[in-house]
Amino acid sequence: MLLRIVIALFAAMLVGASHAQSAAPTIEEIVRLPDYSQPATSRNGLSLAIRIPVNGRLNLAVIELETLTRRTLTDYSDRDVVDIDWVGNERIVYRTSRENDVGATVDRSTPLLMVSRDGKQRVTLFDPQAQAGSGDRRVARSLSFRRTLPGTDDEILANGNLRDPLSYDIYRVNLITGQRTRLTEARPEGTYRYVLDRERVPRVAVASLKGTTTRVVYFRATDKAQWEEMARYDRTRPGTIEPMSFTANNRLLRVATNIGRDNMAVYQYDPIARKLLEPVFAHTQLDMGADAGGGRDAAGDVDVDGGTDELLGHILRADKPQRVSATEDDRRFYRMLDRMLPDTFNSASRLRGNLYFVSARSNQWPTSFHLLDEGKGTLEDLIASRPWLLPDRLASVQPFVLKARDGLELPSYYVLPKGRKVGDKLPTVVHIQSSSNARPTWGAFSASLGEAQMLAAQGYAVVLPGFRGTPGLGNRVYYAGFGALGRATLNDHEDAARWAVQAGVADPARICISGAEYGGYAALMAVARFPTTFKCAAARAPITDLPLLLTSPQSAYAAYPTSVAFWLALTGAKSIDAIPAELSPANLAASIKQPVFLTAEAGNAWVPAEQTARMVEALTKAGSAPRAVFQLPVAAPGAARQQQQIDSYAAQLKFLDEQIGARAAR
Repeated sequence: MLLRIVIALFAAMLVGASHAQSAAPTIEEIVRLPDYSQPATSRNGLSLAIRIPVNGRLNLAVIELETLTRRTLTDYSDRDVVDIDWVGNERIVYRTSRENDVGATVDRSTPLLMVSRDGKQRVTLFDPQAQAGSGDRRVARSLSFRRTLPGTDDEILANGNLRDPLSYDIYRVNLITGQRTRLTEARPEGTYRYVLDRERVPRVAVASLKGTTTRVVYFRATDKAQWEEMARYDRTRPGTIEPMSFTANNRLLRVATNIGRDNMAVYQYDPIARKLLEPVFAHTQLDMGADAGGGRDAAGDVDVDGGTDELLGHILRADKPQRVSATEDDRRFYRMLDRMLPDTFNSASRLRGNLYFVSARSNQWPTSFHLLDEGKGTLEDLIASRPWLLPDRLASVQPFVLKARDGLELPSYYVLPKGRKVGDKLPTVVHIQSSSNARPTWGAFSASLGEAQMLAAQGYAVVLPGFRGTPGLGNRVYYAGFGALGRATLNDHEDAARWAVQAGVADPARICISGAEYGGYAALMAVARFPTTFKCAAARAPITDLPLLLTSPQSAYAAYPTSVAFWLALTGAKSIDAIPAELSPANLAASIKQPVFLTAEAGNAWVPAEQTARMVEALTKAGSAPRAVFQLPVAAPGAARQQQQIDSYAAQLKFLDEQIGARAAR
């Protein structure tokens, strides 16, 4: 059987790779699509839906776990399968997404589809191209799976903004006919999220007030009752109260709040009395349940059973993920599993009886999947996401706390090339994440960590600094970001370079800064502000003109009044016209004398290519034209897409080599 061959190859890879531990990963190996990703198990535990590479894209397949056979269900060449969910044992609901070669969204409207386990039945549940009166194409219309319904596998609940692009409803969707019934006819304007009770009734709605940073939480006692305001908060100030789920009696809520606290914690809440009750879980520093802005970027996740809504425990995403189980049986189970897989963070879901599906990952071990028989106490290797990077080919990602010049403590990471150590004073890249809520997570093969591994493989030390405004790390870090864009936040990035020098990681004469989107903005601002610290900048799809970003007909940010309000809060300006000119890199071109590498992304919905063009024009006019501008076209099919990735990264690495690498040393 195919899967038995895969298992044999996986085992052989582990043995064979041990003889090539010194071989650093190539660009091709870093950008290569994972062999397996996003697994989901059927209700009876007999089938596994998973993504596999087909036609240069991530497509949907089913693995039958009893016979160890695999069936490919889709063969897209211009889009990827995302958001896989089982409905019972026979049907799979999924969406597709079109992105360019570096993950920038090309088309934000994503279809919702259903396919049967055997591939014979296919239904398009939502086609965004057929949505009448869609209006502004920058505001994506979407329908996404929300929950299954008890007693039926023919219908689901879905979340969508089909009647109003800036407000969402809950729909009951028939998987056979595609027919939709709206369940939230009188919902509040601007609603973007709902909390369902244990009977799957939408009872709590969270809405954004148009053109502001204020969010309002509404509650209704029954599905027939009127929505009433329960609470409101401002995303830029303490006082957040974010609903999460209902308790078993459907009377109380679990909420995340930082009212009277320095970080978010989970409490029980009485929505009738509008009163916080006893705490459920809190951490001394990390946000639990939700971040201070009311988003899903908490550093502590509450683990709730997807079928019963029962609280299973908590997962802390600190330097290394930690699991806090709610029951002694769960704690005993994970002690056993962690003894079997001692150097990875492990998660398990019951398939049936004593059989569990296990995933394991670490900062040097791409995710691998296993079958655990608890009764027999045996663990079988099944498949791996990126077996060519196993074992011990990745550089170690080490945590540290960056202490900013004003005393703010920012959790951060650094990466050293394999075989190198602190004190070697290496050429160093300070790599800034694409946004404040894109912070690296230990063991996750994210874009920023993948790029860090690529740089480390070429001999660079890499610093991945946290910075103010990052959600999930408590009030002080998050709220310090407002009014700090292009000011104190930039200081955080230079402080990361200073730390690298003081720690013996970096050669002070060979430090560059890089990043994409916000990270590209930060890189360009940093070389303007700190010309003696950073020797060059590499910026991919950088934000270069803030007023243009918030007004352009090409920018998705400009289409969302709440997004504009949030950006204004970051700058501290009252209006777009009041944004200080010195906060846009294009206006600082005359101050940039260091070499600059730019990558433009055609079709990027959030940071259009016009932002890069604006910077090229400004630098050229100032007499400091970019050393190179790499143009990425709109999404390409198949192998051409990955070749675009390889070519763009190769060009950037060549630039770094000339500025601070081996060529510069010569």
